[in-house]
Order: sequence, then structure tokens, then C-alpha cells
Amino acid sequence: MLEQFKTEVITIETRAFMMILDELRDIKEKVVNAVENANKPYLTTKEVMAMLGKSENWVLQHKDALGHSKSSGTLLFKRKDIDAYIESGYFKKGSRN
Repeated sequence: MLEQFKTEVITIETRAFMMILDELRDIKEKVVNAVENANKPYLTTKEVMAMLGKSENWVLQHKDALGHSKSSGTLLFKRKDIDAYIESGYFKKGSRN
């Protein structure tokens, strides 16, 4: 009966284990940030850069086309405007749009 509860013992170097832990912490931080930011109506320049995969310079050069406002010196973008920008470039084979 105890046979079914036996597990293997795996030996791992401390350095490798710490690297794995660091990677897991990074993943956790990214997931937590994504969940927290998923419903934010306004995005910062850095968040827009991450969503679009563009540089800060590109975002600043295209801020008028993206739509923006400035609050207390901080440039903000509406999430729905950034989503619309992404959708405007969407192409699906066979679609009539």
C-alpha cells in the first residue's frame, strides 16, 4: 500500500535552484502586473511601449495618432484607443473588412 506514495528524490544544485526561483518570481511579477493592469482605462508610455512592442521614441512620435492626454506632467493613453490601433492593423484572410 505504501508503494503508491513513494516519490523520487531529485538532487539539484543550489545555484540552479536559485536561478529557477528567480525566474519564477519574475514570471509571478509579470502575471500580477498583467492582471492589475488589464482593466486600467489609462496607460503610461511604458505600458503602451510594452503593448505595441515599440520604442519610447516611436510612441512619443505617434502620440497624436494614438490619442493622448497629459495629467500632472504624465503622458497618458486610453486603453481603448491603443486597442483600436492594434485592431486597425488586423487582417484575416477571407475577411471583407
